[in-house]
Amino acid sequence: MKTMGILPFKLTALTVVSLLMAGCAQVTPAQASELPTQANLCLASAPGADAVAMIDSELALTDETRARGLMHRQHLAPDAGMLFYYPNTHYRSFWMFNTLIPLDIAYLSDEGEITQIITMEPCLHDNPGRCQSYPSDRRARAALELNAGAFEQLGVSIGDYVLEQSCRQAPWATGW
Repeated sequence: MKTMGILPFKLTALTVVSLLMAGCAQVTPAQASELPTQANLCLASAPGADAVAMIDSELALTDETRARGLMHRQHLAPDAGMLFYYPNTHYRSFWMFNTLIPLDIAYLSDEGEITQIITMEPCLHDNPGRCQSYPSDRRARAALELNAGAFEQLGVSIGDYVLEQSCRQAPWATGW
């Protein structure tokens, strides 16, 4: 029996790897400059319901902005936060390295439903490996960080939604 040889195998493997890498491509600086950086978010009991609260949110849509997050901030306004959006749904984990203020994090489903809320404490270690991680207990499309205690103060809990400003759909549903 005659085999095909190594060259066709290498070309096929190269093609597969190239296609996989294209699916994981980074956002270019030009693309990043066209992305929004702010959004008014509606916290509500369901899509289409009245707002429980409105949040002025910074958007973390790129690897760079998600990695920086709210590091080095000494203050966050009571009605402000940061929404971390990902192009796919996976288990997520956050830490508080170089983050100076305590925060709540709400992990969000594809539809914007809050599936988990955790209070995170600042990590003051020089070694990031010594910082506690705060993993999601299920797959999440996004996460919203607010001041610690803000979700409770606003009366927002698991099962409520983070939506775009008209309170009708997830903030990313219109496309970024």
